[in-house]
Amino acid sequence: MAFETFAVHAACIRGVEAIHVTVEVSLAGGVPGIQMLGIPSMEVMESRGRIRCAMRSAGFEIPRSGITVNLAPGDIRKTGSGFDLPIAIAVLAADGQIPRDNLDRCLIAGELGLDGTVLPVKGEVAFQLLARDMGLSFIAGRSDQHVPLAGVDCGFIDHLSQLAHGMGEAARHYLDSEASRRPLSLSSTMPTCWGRKSLNAAWRLRRQENSACS
Repeated sequence: MAFETFAVHAACIRGVEAIHVTVEVSLAGGVPGIQMLGIPSMEVMESRGRIRCAMRSAGFEIPRSGITVNLAPGDIRKTGSGFDLPIAIAVLAADGQIPRDNLDRCLIAGELGLDGTVLPVKGEVAFQLLARDMGLSFIAGRSDQHVPLAGVDCGFIDHLSQLAHGMGEAARHYLDSEASRRPLSLSSTMPTCWGRKSLNAAWRLRRQENSACS
């Protein structure tokens, strides 16, 4: 069953700070394709091709409908390849191809390879700081230069196909021993309160904090 709209937490880097962005996806009738809203840069626009190829390689179906992606707030230019993963996740969740459990508890960033591999992005420390401020787990591609920060539940996904059984099964902790990898625990983060209202409330809280500090 497909859901009309779906949204996840993401972010973009401005200077040395990560700015919260809500990735909203709506599936509607009409000509198949992906329409981007919210002042996306050329890098973000190019994500459409990467997402299509990655979804096919991971064994998912590309929705046969018009896909509208809105990157809110609309007054900030969105840059970087880190929107690949959150957009793909929002599309798959909206189309009912992956479980929605725990998705609202994560700040997501990652570039997608054409084979479905999830790649790390620059600015991981800034993303982690934002996730900590918002009470979210941070999920991205595995980075060899990962720097753990106190108070942040941080995990990685190796391949888009791992999301078929949900974020709780796909995300893994950074551990020294590969043999002892365990699923990322999401139980201690933000309670489940899915929907556009909860995401917008988190964004408004972030804007208020920024205004108070300026």
